[in-house]
Amino acid sequence: MQWHKGILCPIRNEKSIFIKPLNDLPKGYKKNKDVYMHSDNISKYVLPLKGGDSVEFVLGERDKEKPMARKVKVTQYSQRTSKELLEYIDKYTEDLKSADSKKVLMETMSFTVMWSFFGSPNFAEDGDNSVSYVTELLQLLKLILRVGKAYKALLEETIKTVTQGMLFKSTNEKGLPMMIKSSRYIVGRDIFYFEDTQTNFSTELIRSFCHEIIRQVPSVSRSLLPVVSAINDRVQSQSTQNFLFKILSLTLSGESTMIADESRFLFINFRFNLTLSIYIKA
Repeated sequence: MQWHKGILCPIRNEKSIFIKPLNDLPKGYKKNKDVYMHSDNISKYVLPLKGGDSVEFVLGERDKEKPMARKVKVTQYSQRTSKELLEYIDKYTEDLKSADSKKVLMETMSFTVMWSFFGSPNFAEDGDNSVSYVTELLQLLKLILRVGKAYKALLEETIKTVTQGMLFKSTNEKGLPMMIKSSRYIVGRDIFYFEDTQTNFSTELIRSFCHEIIRQVPSVSRSLLPVVSAINDRVQSQSTQNFLFKILSLTLSGESTMIADESRFLFINFRFNLTLSIYIKA
């Protein structure tokens, strides 16, 4: 079975999708011909296809004059607007709450290309919806953690793929850690507020997200260090101390590698008191 590479042509009708091959088709197939693919080749529960997406496909042999893809897999998503991603997340959330939730999980959790894209979104425009996107994504991941408990291996791979993306790295100017550091924390409302966009997101959402990740998928907790560090640097309050104590408790009781490899970083950067430091080192 030979896989060929191609780019999706602009999609005008979801039932008539065509692939532009990146190389000549094999001998016997009509040259310079786009390859037809049926929409059923891709699960209806994943992020909808769009012109410009990169795919790999296997050719059918029934009619070489009208080449058709027998199998198709997405290898890279092209740019999406934040609106498109938010609309999909909203639909996916509803699917997870439906009677088909098991089928939805089985057809999407192993789709690492999509989760990788969510962890490093390639927005088609620099709009003001990045905060909304992060908020909706964290809420979606929390829902997946709740309903996907029975699929431990798939759940771990999904969360790992997302949290290893640029969205969670301190080096990304548009990532969550930098968003936290560049915002204004409003104590009374417990939110991070962005004056330039008049938007905000809940500090408690980030805290609870980190807690759930470390509790259920401890093997990926190291990816959360930049986020946890940003909260500690930005919010000097009792709520932050409680947040760190809970993370510490979850980490020590699980299989997390956060402290094993990053203890010195944690102790210094989080400014734990001397008593706590001695306790941990013991």
